[in-house]
Amino acid sequence: MNLFLATFNQMGFLFLLIFIGFILVKIKILPEGSAKILSRLESYFLIPAMVLLKFTEEFTVERLSTSWLTIVISFAIAFVMIPIVLVISRLLTKNVTERNAYIYGLCFSNFGFMGNAVVDALFHEIMLEYVIFTIPLWTLIYVWGVPFILTEREDTASKTGNSKAQNKILTSLKALVNPMFIALIIGVILGLTNVYPHLPENFFITQVVKAGNDCMSPIAMLITGITFGTMNFKVVFKKPGIYIASAIRLIAIPLIMFGVFSLIPIKSLENGDVIFRCIMIVSAMPLGLNSIVVPASYGKDTSAAAGMALVSHLISLATIPLFFMLVLA
Repeated sequence: MNLFLATFNQMGFLFLLIFIGFILVKIKILPEGSAKILSRLESYFLIPAMVLLKFTEEFTVERLSTSWLTIVISFAIAFVMIPIVLVISRLLTKNVTERNAYIYGLCFSNFGFMGNAVVDALFHEIMLEYVIFTIPLWTLIYVWGVPFILTEREDTASKTGNSKAQNKILTSLKALVNPMFIALIIGVILGLTNVYPHLPENFFITQVVKAGNDCMSPIAMLITGITFGTMNFKVVFKKPGIYIASAIRLIAIPLIMFGVFSLIPIKSLENGDVIFRCIMIVSAMPLGLNSIVVPASYGKDTSAAAGMALVSHLISLATIPLFFMLVLA
């Protein structure tokens, strides 16, 4: 019960920030495009700052010995989930745009914006392991989710066959050279060389990185609210698939993950208990916002993704505290 109340309190804090972002859009204090600008701030500075700080402070040679297992398990779960989700999405709709929204939403939860915020507040001691666990998910988003599911590049629209696929693959690989992965590499080097304890107290660079880390969660939630504030609710609530997909994302997937990894003795592995908690946390999160923001920038219909995002985030206010109480207490 204590974990339920703590989680519910944290969810209330996050949803209040979401509501503030929503209201700021509705009363037209924020200009059009605010979500896109803040998302870039989050992606190019705040999340990299969090990643850099965690790895610099906590990544050691001892952690290196267990990190490979965390990454392998994360990749394995994703590769098992993807074909299952492809089948489910075909049953939900015949519309290709809507189907892609369901594919992305069921494959990738909001493990970044909301997941980071929840873990940092409730399970701060496993934050580094959580970031490591999500590395494969970020990789799949960059090399498959965004270029192959959410977007259709205008400069390749006229191409067909191998030429088009090769162009997308090249673009995907280039996308891996981004601030978050660069910060990760720098953080790993600094962590393994044990640089952090030898830096001057209140070193100005460290203070900037810490400030970015502290802003990461609040800004992420404001972005969520701002994004919701631009939605046409009359349209997004009319699609029945969003309710089925939201139930799968928030109820079916977490319960299946719990059942599978209760049968598999993952906790008996080195660092297995932490890996188990990371799996449960990622699986419990609602739909990520990339399925709205990215297609919208290409002029695509985002009503299905917007509906699923809104419905799943609202339902998660109850499901996440309950799920955490049942499986993580």
